[in-house]
Amino acid sequence: MNTFTEQKARKRTNPYVYVTWLAKLMGGQDQCRWKYWFKANFQFKKPQDSPEKQAFLDGYLAKHSSLVNRRALDLEDEGYKVYVEGENSFTMAGSTGITVGGRPDIIAVRDEEVLVVDCKSGEEKPSDKLQTLIYMYLVPFSLGHCKNRTRSSKVSSVNWSC
Repeated sequence: MNTFTEQKARKRTNPYVYVTWLAKLMGGQDQCRWKYWFKANFQFKKPQDSPEKQAFLDGYLAKHSSLVNRRALDLEDEGYKVYVEGENSFTMAGSTGITVGGRPDIIAVRDEEVLVVDCKSGEEKPSDKLQTLIYMYLVPFSLGHCKNRTRSSKVSSVNWSC
C-alpha cells in the first residue's frame, strides 16, 4: 500500500507556507520547489511513522525541548521576559492571498529589545539563520509583544546524536 498516493489531498482555499519551508528553499538546503508548492496548495494527512522513526522523533523532541527550556531559563536570568514555542505561533496573510505561518522556539523581550531564538541540533545550516531572520521580520506584524521594538536574532545550536 502506497500511503502517500492513496491519500486524498484537499485543495487549500488559499496557499499556506511555513517559515521553515521558505528558509530551506532560500538557503539552498532543499531544491524541490514542487514539493513546497504542493504542500502550500494542498492539505493531506501524513502517513503514520514506523515505530523506529517514531522512537527517533520522540528522542529528538525530548532533547529539543530540553535545549529550549535551558536557553529560556538563561534568558530569564538575563532579565528577559520569555515566550516559548506555542506562545509564539503566528500566521500572517499577505495581500496576494498567501498565508505564512511559523512558531519561533523562543522570543525574549527586554525593554525595547526583542530577541528571536531558534534552537537547532547539529551543524548550523544557512537555512537556520534565514529562518530566524524571516521570523524577525514577520513577528512584529503578528505578535503583540514584539511590536515597536528593536529586533535581533540568534540560532542556538548544540551537537548531539539522536
